[in-house]
Amino acid sequence: MEVLEEEIFHLTKELKTKEEQNKEVTKEYRSLQSVLSLNNSKKNLPLL
Repeated sequence: MEVLEEEIFHLTKELKTKEEQNKEVTKEYRSLQSVLSLNNSKKNLPLL
């Protein structure tokens, strides 16, 4: 039983870490997307 509890603890911790990484990547992506959007609008280029 204790082994299962430890495994659940580690999996939960790993999941939270991955969720935080995902939030960071999403934040960076949106920032880059905003910059790209501004640059494209200045050049009158279509967005990808």
